[in-house]
Amino acid sequence: MSTSLKKIIRELEILADAHDQVRTFRYGEFLEIIKDSTIDYTLLQFHVRNAPKTNGSQSFLLEITVCDQVDEKTNINLQDVESNTLQIWQDIYNIVSYSPRWQTIGVTDTT
Repeated sequence: MSTSLKKIIRELEILADAHDQVRTFRYGEFLEIIKDSTIDYTLLQFHVRNAPKTNGSQSFLLEITVCDQVDEKTNINLQDVESNTLQIWQDIYNIVSYSPRWQTIGVTDTT
């Protein structure tokens, strides 16, 4: 089963768009992405960290980040931000790990 990186990007974008709490999806280097002043947080960002090819198969090591903004002066919303971003991450993890749709994309190893 062969899946292109372009397909993986599109599938993650579909996931981000479908999630009620995610407002922006971006693909690319994290430090470059967060420079974008047009991001409407909460952000789901991902990047390919490594893509080794072994034994005739292609693997992708993905870095997925979920982030939001904390009030700079008071940190009053820190617990909400941490709770919400963790919940989003758990939702994405569970979908990628267990959904039939993702199982048809390829073998996922979420360890």
